[in-house]
Amino acid sequence: MNFFELVENDLEDIFLRTAHLFPENKKILVTGATGFVGKWLTAALCYIEKKSLKKNQYIFLSRQTKEELKSTLDDQLFLSDSIQWK
Repeated sequence: MNFFELVENDLEDIFLRTAHLFPENKKILVTGATGFVGKWLTAALCYIEKKSLKKNQYIFLSRQTKEELKSTLDDQLFLSDSIQWK
């Protein structure tokens, strides 16, 4: 079981309560995307991007390699066209 499966109910609640607050057609940079707080922010943004009609471009910075990230993150969210990992 990965992180996203553990918190899917929380992510759905975040989406329902805050999706209307997110901008559209913006470029959003998140540093420390796999740290303690960053992982939650990354999960919420990826989940909202997946469920929302609003499309943004996300750039997540992490010290982990892409291979390490794939073992941590859900592939469906990780492989979105609007998400870049640096």
